[in-house]
Amino acid sequence: MLYEGLRAAATKKGWTIEGDSAAREALLSQPITITGQEDGVPVQLVRASALHTLATNAFFKPGITVPFDISTEGMTGAIAHVLGIEDVEVGDEAFDSQFRLVSKDPDALRRLLTPDVRAVIQELAAETNAFGSHFRVTESEVLRDIPLCVRAVQTVQAAAKAAALL
Repeated sequence: MLYEGLRAAATKKGWTIEGDSAAREALLSQPITITGQEDGVPVQLVRASALHTLATNAFFKPGITVPFDISTEGMTGAIAHVLGIEDVEVGDEAFDSQFRLVSKDPDALRRLLTPDVRAVIQELAAETNAFGSHFRVTESEVLRDIPLCVRAVQTVQAAAKAAALL
């Protein structure tokens, strides 16, 4: 059956699976969600569409206290720049040109973006670009594959603790 691999993965890790039924399996566009923890980090896998793509989220618990959003510059960043909307810059020219950083507290975001955090974000971007998809880091989650998401959450949490943002 279509979802045997998802069921086996959930069972092996002791994670919960929601939306798993023969009726849902027949309706290919219905989401299936697997939830658990990996190395102490809350993780959620969602089979989101009939294309059988998986979205992976790893969550900050507790969330970081400063709202922010980090993604690659891309088309949205180019349009924002044309409209005169500037993002936060951290003083690392390569990083600043590659990523769109948005926060209501730019100074806190700069404190959070230590060299280790910038490195793991660059790793997320490199791995993501290889698959032609995207990643996103916010104050509450990292969206990408499990081991890298978990490492990103752990790295960002360590920096957030050091910067008193947790």
